[in-house]
Amino acid sequence: PDPDPTGGGGAGFGGPIPEIVGPPQPSQATRATFSITVHFDGEPVVGLVAEDLIVEGGTAALISGEPLDSTYEFDVTPNAEAALVTVSVPAGVTSNEAGDVNEASDPFALDVARPALSIEADTEVTGEFTAVFRFSEVVTGFEASDIIINNASASTLEESTPGELFSMALTPTNDGQITIAVAAGAATDAAGYKSEAAEAATTYTAPDTTAPTVTITGVPLETTEAFTATFTFSEPAIGFTGGSIELLNAEASQFIGEDGDTVFTALISPIQSGQVTVTVPAKAAQDKAGKDSEGPVNEIAAYTEPETTTPTVAIA
Repeated sequence: PDPDPTGGGGAGFGGPIPEIVGPPQPSQATRATFSITVHFDGEPVVGLVAEDLIVEGGTAALISGEPLDSTYEFDVTPNAEAALVTVSVPAGVTSNEAGDVNEASDPFALDVARPALSIEADTEVTGEFTAVFRFSEVVTGFEASDIIINNASASTLEESTPGELFSMALTPTNDGQITIAVAAGAATDAAGYKSEAAEAATTYTAPDTTAPTVTITGVPLETTEAFTATFTFSEPAIGFTGGSIELLNAEASQFIGEDGDTVFTALISPIQSGQVTVTVPAKAAQDKAGKDSEGPVNEIAAYTEPETTTPTVAIA
């Protein structure tokens, strides 16, 4: 309410002084609605409504109190994400019967949430990486021994922002999932609330240090016709085409295979009788990590052209 709609300064010698009384700090943080009482030290005021209050982190509703009362009760409901709710009565929102406007109250604050913890780390790694532990408010008691790590070894826990931000370097042990967890209650805030639990996971893939190899099968020792050669790589191959195959005394056609395959085939057609050599040179393909394939690898066939002359007979 407007304590002095005329804009006057009031006739008394001193304005009423509000005092806010609320509940003690609860044993559990639940963001539940709580009640506060605003006292004007037994001095009636022309009124006080919820809109007169400054509420940070929540909303207030008048429960009891009428004009010329000296005590007013409000319910305060924390916001869904609030950690701390603060309520105060600003100066000049009401007055006594003499027209003296009120002074400002001291703020009343209530911690309504346990400290939240988030663990931040890359979802995929190929080597050492850093995990970051971020609390929603200042806490005490958080130590490296509170962190449960699976499939990695840890370095020293570093405190970047006192009581709020921590980091730790981790070295993966084996290929696969790495989990990082902190149980509930690992740290405590100023109100005595224990921190919430948190967990994160990342997948470690060891760097590929092995070059792909290739084997050639389907090349007969002897042949009188075209044959199909099969080229099998030890891992998915990139860049292998029919033009990657080196041939002596033969031609290749009907190449089958595409990037990412491990098995490729080609029809090898000898040109003339003699030795046919099928070769996959070094660097004919690459793996997904960009490493060149090993080589050269070759197979040899002896080709004999089919006889095409019609036999004749002589009669003596």
